[in-house]
Amino acid sequence: WKKQRLAFTFLFTHTDALLPKAKQSESSGGDFCCDMRQVLRNHLWELGSNTIDESQKGILDWLVKCMDKGWYRFVDVFHPLDSDVDSLRDGIEKFEIEVE
Repeated sequence: WKKQRLAFTFLFTHTDALLPKAKQSESSGGDFCCDMRQVLRNHLWELGSNTIDESQKGILDWLVKCMDKGWYRFVDVFHPLDSDVDSLRDGIEKFEIEVE
């Protein structure tokens, strides 16, 4: 996984169920994706903390690290109304960020 991790992009769709209904109604103008990223990050961290499978833990830890550092070309939330499809596609295709 460590050798190939830069070749993957994880896009999470249909994430509405993870965000409480009250928060969904407050989110507008692109805020939904920002809010959802935080909720998703917390879920991924919790999954990683509770798994005993080291291969799964490595992937989940990598996804959390990407979200913490804002490396959204590796992991992001896609919502058809709130996501900027062009910037998402460009970031994935052009690999615009450098990774340590």
